Amino acid sequence: MSPPRPGGPAAPTVHLVGAGPGDPELLTLRAARLLACATLVVHDRLVPGEVLALAAPGARVVPLDGTAPGRRALLMELAREARAGGTAVRLKGGDPLLFAHAVEEMEVLAAEGVAVAITPGISAAFAAAAEAGVPLTRRGQVRGLLLATAQDGDGRLPAWPVDGRTAIAVYM
Repeated sequence: MSPPRPGGPAAPTVHLVGAGPGDPELLTLRAARLLACATLVVHDRLVPGEVLALAAPGARVVPLDGTAPGRRALLMELAREARAGGTAVRLKGGDPLLFAHAVEEMEVLAAEGVAVAITPGISAAFAAAAEAGVPLTRRGQVRGLLLATAQDGDGRLPAWPVDGRTAIAVYM
């Protein structure tokens, strides 16, 4: 599953995969394919059982609380699996680069000499808007979209730089 390096064997790779908003039918084809051949899946608590059920028969499926002390040990497990030639998947709810610990996890894996391949997932903002039939921008009315967190690091509501023509999708 890892892309080959020019002139050499495939680099050990951990796949950082977005599970989308929770509906297995909203997974990307790549995400579904990676799950179907995974040997190890480490997943967020936000990933529903219906998505986890798509993992290959025999795959180890392990939950991970992104803030728990065991997080680094599970990242090392993903790195070992990739180096052993397995298909190691770090499965995250929504999009893996949106409001997750992706950067820290990528740094740990890079320090272990393991490449990271990112498979985007559908963001909840886009899925919710589609389900409701509400466009996030509209010519002549809504000209911008702000994806924002509900709180800053200190638990305060941030000051969003918007006007009456900006749609806001608030996460967490």
